Amino acid sequence: MKFSTCKNVKVPIDQAFAFICDFDAYGRSAMGRGAEVRRMDDMMKPGVGMK
Repeated sequence: MKFSTCKNVKVPIDQAFAFICDFDAYGRSAMGRGAEVRRMDDMMKPGVGMK
């Protein structure tokens, strides 16, 4: 999958990056809309190989 967008915001780059990378929030939002969401790995912290 490839996602692309452009939006100018007035926040520090590290705050914007943290917001964009909050995949738990995306999962909760999708579940709230009826999607089935599940982890494919057993990693407890973000890292290479997450699914």
